[in-house]
This record gives sequence, C-alpha cells and structure tokens, in this order.
Amino acid sequence: MTSSLVDAVSAARGALSAQMLSDTCQIRATVDTADGQGGYSQSWPNVTVTLPCMVASPPSSGAGQGGMIDVLAAQPGKTILVPPDTTVSPSFRITPASTGTTYEISHVEPPGSHEAFVTLQCIET
Repeated sequence: MTSSLVDAVSAARGALSAQMLSDTCQIRATVDTADGQGGYSQSWPNVTVTLPCMVASPPSSGAGQGGMIDVLAAQPGKTILVPPDTTVSPSFRITPASTGTTYEISHVEPPGSHEAFVTLQCIET
C-alpha cells in the first residue's frame, strides 16, 4: 500500500474506534515491592490514562440472534474491546467506567488486518 492509503486506513480505523468505543476504562499492571523480609507486597497502579473501550454484553433477548454478539456472548467472562494501539498483557487488570468492576485480562487477541480493535477476554476479579 502507498503511504497515503495506509494513512487513510489508519484514520478510518481511528474514527471507527471513536464511534464504537463508547465507554472508558483504566488498565493496571501489578508491581511487586520487596518487603525486606524475603516477601513482597503487590500494588496495581494505572498504566494508562483513561482509555476508550467497549464491554461486549450478551444479547438481552437470548442467544441465537446471529453475528458477532452471539460469538462474544458464548465466551466465558467478559469481552472488552480497546483501540488497536493499546499495549496490554494477560494478568493486567481493566476497569470499565460503566460497570466499575475490575477484570483480569486472561487473553489478548491483537487486531487482524481488517479489524479495528484489540479484543480482551477477561475474568472478574
């Protein structure tokens, strides 16, 4: 692809992300601090500023409606979508503002060539 086409695709993905990711979240990573007695204490400071996201919820009227919602609803835990340039790892934690619930990220699916989001499979902590 030419540079201008790559820029146009990138801009379109950014616009799609802004429209689709209507929630915000905080991402945290564990920091282990030695306690001086051979052990450690854990803390979970934010590693991102407020980040756009979308929590995928199961269909309200039951399964079988077809499409991506059914696929996401079949997954255990929660599926959370974040922008494609987000750097996260399994075991990081994410807290969407809409739920206030903290989830541990169990799997990170990077965006494919035609996808606009990083897909996070998460389990409530």
